[in-house]
Amino acid sequence: MNRIYKLKFDKRRNELVIVSEITAGAGKEKSTGHIADLTALSPFRKLLGTLTPVALLTGLIAGLLPAMVLAADLPTGGQIVGGQGSISTSGNQMTIHQQTQNMATNWHSFDIGKNNTVQFVQPDSSSVALNRVTGASGSQIMGTLKANGQVFILNPNGVLFGKDARVNVGGLVASTKNISTADFMKGQYTLSGNGNPGAQVVNQGSLTTAKGGYIVLAGERVSNSGTVTTPSGKTVLAAGKTVTLQLDNGGLTSVSVNGSVVNALVENR
Repeated sequence: MNRIYKLKFDKRRNELVIVSEITAGAGKEKSTGHIADLTALSPFRKLLGTLTPVALLTGLIAGLLPAMVLAADLPTGGQIVGGQGSISTSGNQMTIHQQTQNMATNWHSFDIGKNNTVQFVQPDSSSVALNRVTGASGSQIMGTLKANGQVFILNPNGVLFGKDARVNVGGLVASTKNISTADFMKGQYTLSGNGNPGAQVVNQGSLTTAKGGYIVLAGERVSNSGTVTTPSGKTVLAAGKTVTLQLDNGGLTSVSVNGSVVNALVENR
């Protein structure tokens, strides 16, 4: 049975809260979809546009992302399957030049090792680059990711931003779900499908956007223990069967999560 979650302004609490359609079901096992809009925190944090955890649980990451090995230095096997652009590597830096508003690339792996950098050079802040991992390993972002536009990283094996990760982009989506190239190229951003068993989206690092940008971490299990900074923008952790994003002018105008997932987890510390 589907459930739809949305944001609603609570005058009494003077903040955005999550509301859902109430449904009843039979059976012993219960599950829910979850969405957390982290921009709806205290006025002080909203002023800073920064989410900072108070604690980091030692050893959290061990065993979280299936089929993970040590992060490779840079992404491998890039093939542009939608739009136009080019990929070049020099030393410890990879530069991805995007020539169309939307560009989709399939990768065998998408890792960034410590002291390594991946930079997207895009037409403008409204440009979106889809990076879909087709290999068997989760993505480990341990270095620097930069973009003047928006970047999607989709990997059914999981996505980890390590404690040394530094991300500075116009907008970011990291998910264990998928989107078809055709829908993406048409600007229809509905993430669906299940990640591999145990796959998670985890942030331990520092994720930052330009003013008015957004960060969305979406999957069956999502965890943040790092720092997320979206000045005058939106920060969303979401767990559900499908996640639909509406983008406009480089910003996130709305997000909806439909459907229930057994053992769904959205955790922010």
